[in-house]
Amino acid sequence: MTAPGNTHVKLPLVKLPLRVVLVGTFLLPIFLAVGLTGSVALRNGQESVGKLVNRFGHEEVSRIGEKLDSYLTVPRLINQSNVDGLELGTLNLSDRPQLQQYLWRQIRQFEQVTTIGVGLENGDYLGMKVQQGTSGAERQINLQVAGQQTGGKLLTYRLDGQGNVQTLRQSLPNYDPRQRPWYRQALQAGQFTWGPIYSQFSDRQQAIAGSQPFYDGSGKLLGVVNTDLSLAQLTQFLQDLPKSYPEDSFVPRGMALILDQAGKLVAAAHHDPARHTSAPPGHNSDPFLQTTIQQLSSPKAEFESETLKFNFQGQQQFLIVLPFQQQPGLNWLIALVIPEANALELVQQNLHTTLLTFLFSLCLSILLGLYISRWISYPILQLNRAAEAIARSATAHRPTNGFDQPVKVQGIRELEVLAHSFNQMARQLQSAFTSLRTVNEQLEQRVTQRTAALRQAEAELRGILAAMTELILVFDTQERLLKIVPTSTDQENQPPASLLYQPLPTVLPSPQVEAIRASMRQAIALEQTCTVDYSLVVGDREVWYSACISPINGDSVIFVARDITEQHRAEEELARTLEKEKQLNELKSRFVSMTSHEFRTPLTTILSSTELLQSHSHKWGEPRDLKHLERIHTAVERMTELLNGVLVLSKAEAGRLEFHPQSLNLEQFCRDLVEDLQSSAPEHQLLFSLTGNCTQVEMDEKLLQHILPNLLSNAIKYSPRGGSVRFEVTCTSTSVCFQIQDQGIGIPAADLPHLFESFHRAKNVGNISGTGLGLAIVKKSVDLHGGTISVTSEVGIGTTFIVILPLQLTVHSMEI
Repeated sequence: MTAPGNTHVKLPLVKLPLRVVLVGTFLLPIFLAVGLTGSVALRNGQESVGKLVNRFGHEEVSRIGEKLDSYLTVPRLINQSNVDGLELGTLNLSDRPQLQQYLWRQIRQFEQVTTIGVGLENGDYLGMKVQQGTSGAERQINLQVAGQQTGGKLLTYRLDGQGNVQTLRQSLPNYDPRQRPWYRQALQAGQFTWGPIYSQFSDRQQAIAGSQPFYDGSGKLLGVVNTDLSLAQLTQFLQDLPKSYPEDSFVPRGMALILDQAGKLVAAAHHDPARHTSAPPGHNSDPFLQTTIQQLSSPKAEFESETLKFNFQGQQQFLIVLPFQQQPGLNWLIALVIPEANALELVQQNLHTTLLTFLFSLCLSILLGLYISRWISYPILQLNRAAEAIARSATAHRPTNGFDQPVKVQGIRELEVLAHSFNQMARQLQSAFTSLRTVNEQLEQRVTQRTAALRQAEAELRGILAAMTELILVFDTQERLLKIVPTSTDQENQPPASLLYQPLPTVLPSPQVEAIRASMRQAIALEQTCTVDYSLVVGDREVWYSACISPINGDSVIFVARDITEQHRAEEELARTLEKEKQLNELKSRFVSMTSHEFRTPLTTILSSTELLQSHSHKWGEPRDLKHLERIHTAVERMTELLNGVLVLSKAEAGRLEFHPQSLNLEQFCRDLVEDLQSSAPEHQLLFSLTGNCTQVEMDEKLLQHILPNLLSNAIKYSPRGGSVRFEVTCTSTSVCFQIQDQGIGIPAADLPHLFESFHRAKNVGNISGTGLGLAIVKKSVDLHGGTISVTSEVGIGTTFIVILPLQLTVHSMEI
């Protein structure tokens, strides 16, 4: 039995036979050594192979690029030779037999070339073409002619071994060399260039043409010479690359391919013996080839010389990419794909050797472990049987039985010492069990006495708790609920038993849970009682409690809470009353400050104007009298506006501002309002627009007089002289939207949250007069209409107010 103060928890151990332990001690180091060695060797092998693949791949694609450049330079040299002959006159366009014999001899010298021809600006064409399917010494060369003498047809003649015409093989209509891609591409470049991949006119074979224009002595275009390479020849070129590798070298085999700038396959060939095939130009039905082209055809791919990786059917593939742009008009990608499995052949061979060595060591270790475990385990089994006999004797309360079985061990010094110690321990246990029985009898008597005393104390405590109405809980230092003490508190205030051993936030889901947690920690740290107030939602009401938290010991605290809801409500009501009184005092101060300033200015104007009229009216003419009378009139209007604003706001605050909708011609109402404001502010331009049918709506005209004039006059007042104000009205079946946009000083962002408060004015108004009541009245009037008002503003740019008022309201009286 574990002592109460002992917090150490013993974890159960897996029971294993001694043989397993001993054999395992032999096998575990072997497993670790072989595993670590194998993993390190594999990782190093993979890194070495990765470096080898990277080095070989870049060397290989560079070699392909160099050989491809040399391969493609031949047509360029052929074209340049033909252009030089034509421009220098050594080749005469008028002597067709001589030109025919020259081109025939020329094409026989270059096996990779499939077509050599000359297209003239007058539409004539003369060329040599190798018949598809022939190669080497048996290549069949055909003559192709077109032009006026053939009636626009492309005639193909079979030639004999001396280049003489024999029989007509093919006749294709409507052939004009000037319309062919190779001809147009050369004219556009103005020099030698490679054109796009195209289908040849005679046999639809995929080819790429290198073409070059030539001119007479005056710079006039005479025609274009072309030399074609069949893409099948490029594929064969890639297929023959592995023949150049040394026979005794370890070179990972893969696939080489070439793509054009449009992502179209130019040529591809597998170098892997298991996939020793070639792909026809433009044909990519092989899934492996399709996946590779997808990696290279990404719309975001901008390749330099680099090595990539991708996955195909669960196997990693190395992809080495090199851009090929050495030839004019070509923007190709040369790629080499090497499967990781091919590159790891040597690593896998070494791994197999390691596994065989490991299996041999494993078998040897098992045999040795079994022998040693048998040698060691037999004496230990003797000790075990003697120990079991002692245990059975102690359980049966017969201390004299089972102790007279001495253990005899020979052969292992440590086990002999252990057996001697065990025999001595057995004798000591026999004496101890005799003394223990006497002590147990005395302890049983003491326990009986203490149990009676505890029952009496428990009865007294139960009576005390039954008389208490507080909630009593016990938490541990991990803030888990350990116990719910039953008291006379209301059932709804007491947590259910299902919350036992739950954390504090689950037991007391209060907004003040962090304060409760801090008080618990303080009570434990300082070993003193702490108090905290918190609230809970019980049913549909909020209940406040005051809790006292006291430490029981270093491991737990007692939590005693009582209901203080009524007291808390009284305190909140008092705080709200004081806050409202403070706000009223502030509003009163602001009102007195504003009105004293706003009344003082117009009153001073009136006083000075009347004094001047009294003192000097007999000296002035009528115009100066009218000027002062106008100043008096303006000052009186300003005071009247201020008083009207204060009266309207006071009615709204008192709940006497009412909503009485009536039928109203809103369009005429707005037009009259715009005319009045435009006449009073001729230095501003008021732009009015109306959308929808607004002739008959149900609205309160008096409240509209508080909303629209205030917003429009503010827009005019805070706009520069000569500025424009837009007033747009949009009527729908359910609402009316008023939008007022100015080009004024704007409203700072810090003032926007307080914009509709009474007597509030923005910080950037300067000397522009105002009461700070207009927008407060607008907000009250919009609310009575059941509408919304929003504002967007940027300092120095202008402000836009949007008011949306609903239609089809039932006629009634609303109070704020």
